[in-house]
Amino acid sequence: MSKQDDILVAAERLFYEQGFHATGIDAIVEAAGTTPRTLYKHFNNKDALVLAVLKARDERYCDLCETFPAGDRNSMISGFFRASLHWAQHYSPRGCIYIQAQHEYGRINGPIMDYVRAHKSRIMAIITRRLSAHVHRDRLPELTEALSLLIEGATASAPLHGAEESFRTAERLALSFAAENA
Repeated sequence: MSKQDDILVAAERLFYEQGFHATGIDAIVEAAGTTPRTLYKHFNNKDALVLAVLKARDERYCDLCETFPAGDRNSMISGFFRASLHWAQHYSPRGCIYIQAQHEYGRINGPIMDYVRAHKSRIMAIITRRLSAHVHRDRLPELTEALSLLIEGATASAPLHGAEESFRTAERLALSFAAENA
């Protein structure tokens, strides 16, 4: 791994575990085994590092969402929830880092909040695109919104109730909603 990758990995872990504002550059530098000079060579400031972490995480999550199987509407919905369950169990056991960023940066209308919104829009676009062949176009926006909200809810409740239970319940509700609104 490159030093830039070491910094991103360390920053992502620390931001996720401790929070964005609570994590100082010194802690990131120490965890990455580098120097402040090297960090600032790759990232102009802490906000640039936060954005890089969010972008890298977004790419990994969206790539995973693209792997859920093609097929009929129900198998695609189930696949999306299984992919999200896998993500929650392995990469996001404490909830969504984007919601954490929204909480910490929500009062500041800037690039970090813009990226949080873009990430959520990107997830909805993936859902829409993947389901468009299986859902009547008049129903697609409502189903996309419902699935997005159920994923968000499952992600938020996973630390309290367990990821398996939260995502299985959300999947069951999504399939029921899809069947009633076909």
